[in-house]
Amino acid sequence: MSTIWAPRLAARVVARRFTNSAEPVKLILETTRLCNSHCRSCDMWRQPPGPELHADDLLRAVGTVARNVWWVAITGGEVTLYPHLRYLVGGLVSRCPNLLLINIPLNGINPGRTADLVEQLLLENKRIVLHTTLSIDGVGQDQDDLRGCGQWKQTIDTWARLQTLRKRYKNLRVSAQMTVSGLNIGKSSQVMERFAGESDTFIVAFGMDNRFYPKNGGRPRA
Repeated sequence: MSTIWAPRLAARVVARRFTNSAEPVKLILETTRLCNSHCRSCDMWRQPPGPELHADDLLRAVGTVARNVWWVAITGGEVTLYPHLRYLVGGLVSRCPNLLLINIPLNGINPGRTADLVEQLLLENKRIVLHTTLSIDGVGQDQDDLRGCGQWKQTIDTWARLQTLRKRYKNLRVSAQMTVSGLNIGKSSQVMERFAGESDTFIVAFGMDNRFYPKNGGRPRA
């Protein structure tokens, strides 16, 4: 299944245009607001994390539309810090019979733990494609300046480990994701040149004016 998930997803999108179903086919589930990156373009790590929903509560909500869901994006915060992640992913796979794809963003901190967790998810959920996206906002010192001291080294290590897993598991996709703000808009071509060739897709997100993405493109780190 994993080698043809994209055509199958496309076929379902086309088929849906000829149905009257109002139920969602893609879900975005926020798991945690904990984050161990100190990004200048995002203030989430400065905020009190607040209470988290247990995976059982998320799965209960998903259950009402589970049959029509093809794609789930799990988000945060740093998703790997959510203590119920494996349980949540397994629950989604078992409850959503037409599920094809789960997307998980990663900040790349703690490469060994991140790679081990991704491999566990791959082994436990072979029926679906797991698409991991690694946050890369600059090359070399730029990544450290934007996301926190020492993060470039961890980013490269995590990227290498994910590429190794990608060769071993047909149900893994690995992509770079860059958040563009006023702090790095002139560096996007450098990131793309460095990582696009090894990415299944290259994703660009734009920092927004909200409580997590300040309008001035990033504040000095405290």
